[in-house]
Amino acid sequence: MELVTEHPIVTALVLTAVAAALGYGGWQARTRRLALLDTPTLTAAQLAEATSRTGGVVAEVAGAAEAGPGGRLSAPFSGDACVWYRTEVVRHYRERVRDGKGNHRTRNRTQTVESNRSSEPVLLRDDTGRVAFHPDGADIDRSVRSHERYEPVRGGSARPPRGGRARALHLARQAAREVLTDGRGTTGYTYREWVVRPGQRLFAFGRVSAEGETLAMRRPEAGPFLLSTRSEREITRGDWTTQRLCFGGALAVVALAMGVLVFGLFL
Repeated sequence: MELVTEHPIVTALVLTAVAAALGYGGWQARTRRLALLDTPTLTAAQLAEATSRTGGVVAEVAGAAEAGPGGRLSAPFSGDACVWYRTEVVRHYRERVRDGKGNHRTRNRTQTVESNRSSEPVLLRDDTGRVAFHPDGADIDRSVRSHERYEPVRGGSARPPRGGRARALHLARQAAREVLTDGRGTTGYTYREWVVRPGQRLFAFGRVSAEGETLAMRRPEAGPFLLSTRSEREITRGDWTTQRLCFGGALAVVALAMGVLVFGLFL
């Protein structure tokens, strides 16, 4: 309430930024939904015929996941057999900050320190042939989380000696470390992994062209570039829900921002 009454313009601007973000999310969902609805789903044989006439075509294809020419991959953390993977390492640490009253306090923060994803092509096989999906730059939708593990930093969890001079020296060193490092200290790491497994039913959207004897799907010049474990129907229904929620939320936040301005400036 204090922020609204003393800084109504700032509050309204923050709310407007939130509304803009919601509106952008709704527009993105709408754009992808309409692109999927307007684009035909073709078999590998139909894509081969279409690319022989035009050189390349934006299309959808569905099929079972198979490993590319290099064979199946091994997920780095779990060791699971897969055709695609993504990993991330998140650092957990403590940071000492000063509040508005000048008091210091320690808060827990996180930081993604590593993020990797495989770039080998994924084959989509249907009854008529195969299409090689090249995942660089693609939105990989609803991959399966195959691993998550938190590992604390062992050195930071050592217990001090029970008593006497040794304990006092230990506590003094610990206090000095907190001051000299501004309260920062790594407490542990979380390791996460997502995979697409062989045989998984996949749906893909992109530009298909013939590369030698292989049909390859890559990023189109415009529009979505997508590989999903969901069906087209599931994706478009989800995007429709997201679109309505985001647009509705944006309108509500805009109305709230206007109310803040009226309340703060005129009352």
